[in-house]
Amino acid sequence: MTHIKIYPRHYDDMDIYKKIFMMVSKEEKEDIKNHITKLSESGPYATIGALLEVVNSIALNNYQYFRFFYQQEQLETTISHWRLVCDLYKYRQIGVKLDTGLNKIVRIFDTEFHLFGIQKNEWPSTLTLCLMLEMAAIMRDQACIDTLITDITAEDLRIDDTSTSIPGLTAHANYIHSAICDNSEPVTLLEKCNALSKHISTDYCNDLSLWQALDELRTTQDLEAFEAAVVAQFTRHSNMHKHDTGLITHMLPKQLIAPVCIAHDKYGYVPQHQNDYLPEWLLTGKFEQAIPSCD
Repeated sequence: MTHIKIYPRHYDDMDIYKKIFMMVSKEEKEDIKNHITKLSESGPYATIGALLEVVNSIALNNYQYFRFFYQQEQLETTISHWRLVCDLYKYRQIGVKLDTGLNKIVRIFDTEFHLFGIQKNEWPSTLTLCLMLEMAAIMRDQACIDTLITDITAEDLRIDDTSTSIPGLTAHANYIHSAICDNSEPVTLLEKCNALSKHISTDYCNDLSLWQALDELRTTQDLEAFEAAVVAQFTRHSNMHKHDTGLITHMLPKQLIAPVCIAHDKYGYVPQHQNDYLPEWLLTGKFEQAIPSCD
């Protein structure tokens, strides 16, 4: 059976790694306090942006630690912080869309954030929305998905010679929008996006490969073809990072995991291979099975 492996960074002395982990964890907690302290000076949206970086880092550092030692505390911390990431996405997007004169108060780290509407040109970009939606899809955070998906506009999705969007981004937005909104068109988006293909970089095409495969699964119901695409793209990802393990973000390739999670939920896809990137609790979204105490 095919086995696709995660290759965490190697440490000759794991005791030293444990000390580094504890030191970084302490620094990250201090970073959160510092950002909260500067809320009135920085404003809610700059603060939320800074907190997102720290919370993401905490999640990934704990996930790497979990992959080494399989301690449930670290997995629980990882999952709770991935959930918090989705909450921050949702709060920010709800806030920026508020009408002039309206405001909304949310509590983050036991602190009140007074959110208000801002100019649309200052909203998160379409690419940012796509990346946020991938995380929300993995976490099955429907409230976050519902909040974000409405901001992918008809202009973002338009595929014709007059479109001013970046071709790869247009395809990315179309694939995600189709998967989430249950596109019922009898043709695959690949056919519609063919006109964009020659303008999309090879790297971006590879990043979108499983979104494309998911859309083909929508129309063909061919689980074997989807399985082949999953094996090919996760193998490629694993091989890319086999000798470059310093970047811990490679442990959660959202652009690959998100479409697989949707394929599982909508079409009953179950991997027919062993894949370290797709533990059952992540594939199914049943996080409480990984951690009995997890809400």
